[in-house]
Amino acid sequence: MVRFLAAFTVIFLAWTTGASAADIPLKSFFGKFRGSAVAETDAAKKLDFAMRDLDVTVAPKGDGFEISWISNQRPIPGSGDKVKKHQNTVAFMAPNENGVYRPEQQGDPLAGGNLAWARIENRTLFVHVLTVGERGAYELQSYARTLSPDGNDMKLLFTRYRDNERVRQVSGTLKRYQ
Repeated sequence: MVRFLAAFTVIFLAWTTGASAADIPLKSFFGKFRGSAVAETDAAKKLDFAMRDLDVTVAPKGDGFEISWISNQRPIPGSGDKVKKHQNTVAFMAPNENGVYRPEQQGDPLAGGNLAWARIENRTLFVHVLTVGERGAYELQSYARTLSPDGNDMKLLFTRYRDNERVRQVSGTLKRYQ
């Protein structure tokens, strides 16, 4: 419970942080991006690496935006495994006075739903998703998508934490193709 409260405090502070004058506008992120990344997994003290092919689409929706992403995990050559596909879409409403975007649909994390929010800081679009398990353990997924100065490249840094311990990190570069 102490870890959950500590995580919630961090979330609250992030939630109330205002936008900076150096933040780029939301429309800079609109487009389609494709690339690859390396996933590093720390689970069970066993370090694994896996390649992923990524697609990200950011589009305007009302006064906010919708973000969709697909991650195809490539199998290890010779393993006989198939590609694992993960995809998600979240629509965010207009930001509050502090520049924080709230999703159109939000669940209660203590009832099996997600607590999600997004914000822009400098050239990075952050999307965070918090879930709480049946016994109170939490998982925080953080996506940091940073645009290059010309807006044609997007660096991704995804980190998943489970009860304040990093479980997985994915980093890669995507290119704008539309």
